[in-house]
Amino acid sequence: MARRKTGLVGASRVRKILKALPDGAAAEIIKLYRIEGPAIASYMRSRTPTKTGFGRSQIKHRIGEKSLVLRVGLVGNSINGLGARFSGNKRSAFYLRILERGRGNRGRTTRSFSRRTPSGGRSKVFTARIKPIARGRYDFVEGVVARAVFARLRPKLGEIWKRAIANLKGISG
Repeated sequence: MARRKTGLVGASRVRKILKALPDGAAAEIIKLYRIEGPAIASYMRSRTPTKTGFGRSQIKHRIGEKSLVLRVGLVGNSINGLGARFSGNKRSAFYLRILERGRGNRGRTTRSFSRRTPSGGRSKVFTARIKPIARGRYDFVEGVVARAVFARLRPKLGEIWKRAIANLKGISG
């Protein structure tokens, strides 16, 4: 079996601790994720720009029960452009990622295009304007929202981890 490389120092130690956790602690963490996941997703949905409602429908939460991970936000195949094939969506939510992270015009204000005609030739060149989108303009998954989510989850997870590690050491808590 191939070992998974993470690039994080101490990741193997954390993986060993996760395997050694009592079943009760893992169940408690999953229970917390099941309570907090939908609440966090609805908070992110409320901050999503609304024109058609498509963006709000793409914010989801997923719980990794083996790895004890909660993923909230633009999660899944619809971000990769695989929405129509895998999750029933007709279009990709990749543009939401561009809105979130911003788009630069790379020093240009216009870009020239020519289209292919039905007869196989090229059309007359036309110019399109490129407007940059600032990184902090839309903040519905990363940035301020992520900090608010961490501030909400950190104390609750801290209590669970303290009890679990105390049980691993043999100290009853």
